[in-house]
Amino acid sequence: MLFQKVIIGGKMDRLDFHIHTNASDGSWNSEETVKNVKEAGLKYFAISDHDSISNVKLTEYIANKEGLNFIRATEICSKSFDKEIHILGYDIDIDDIDLTYTMTKTRRVRQNRDTRIIKWVEKNYDNGVSLEEYNIYKMKEMAGLPIMNYLAQKGVCEGVEPFNEVKAQVPVPKDEDLISSEEVIKVIKNAGGVAVLAHPSYYYPGNVMSEEMLNYYLDIGIDGLECYSSYNPLKEQNKYYFEYCKKNDLIVSGGSDCHGSVYKTRFAGTPIVNLSDTNLLARTRSYKHLQNNPCF
Repeated sequence: MLFQKVIIGGKMDRLDFHIHTNASDGSWNSEETVKNVKEAGLKYFAISDHDSISNVKLTEYIANKEGLNFIRATEICSKSFDKEIHILGYDIDIDDIDLTYTMTKTRRVRQNRDTRIIKWVEKNYDNGVSLEEYNIYKMKEMAGLPIMNYLAQKGVCEGVEPFNEVKAQVPVPKDEDLISSEEVIKVIKNAGGVAVLAHPSYYYPGNVMSEEMLNYYLDIGIDGLECYSSYNPLKEQNKYYFEYCKKNDLIVSGGSDCHGSVYKTRFAGTPIVNLSDTNLLARTRSYKHLQNNPCF
């Protein structure tokens, strides 16, 4: 079951279907996540860690004890047109072998990529960066991505965009690249889940993803879009994605991409999204029989 009890959402049933924990690059453990979700006034939430479901069962258990409604999810890194694209998988079977294999493979690809980045920076920068030091550094328990923290500490780059600029300069062997978005979507669906394109505007800062690109993801099987996101500063952006979903009978979802204390501009429950703004629950395999106030 997606939830332990049957629920019908009202207009003020707030949600956040995109939160990270310390199972990937967030700062909160399961207990802290549930505590902050409650303090944010949310009734529905999902943790969607990068290529990981290791905190799902414990978070689900604590959430149910606290009377919160929890959906199982993950966020898998993929690649389309030389861009790293994140695909959210909701209501997944967390014991599915292909899903587990895909997440394991993707984590390994990212770890190998980080090693190549460190070696490249060590060769091209005079900042005292070394792979030996980084391998010790990344074993420390800390919030966020170890490689971003390490390079920031060394004065190489600080923040997501500067890190991406460095990353883009490092050659990637074809046999060590991320899995295609199309393949990731298939894996999520075969695991019983629905595949949602995470934060489309993230890939085009200050703009929206073009209809041509949205059509591409529609053609390869995407089930929905994260229409409400912390990457949409303008309401017109939310509306743009919402109208696209409405026209193409897609899932509408929303979430903060909160990482706990890692990013000071992303907070659980922001932007404000109510259950009546989305149709995600009504479109999952576990809840297709419910009338969860779909937005269409």
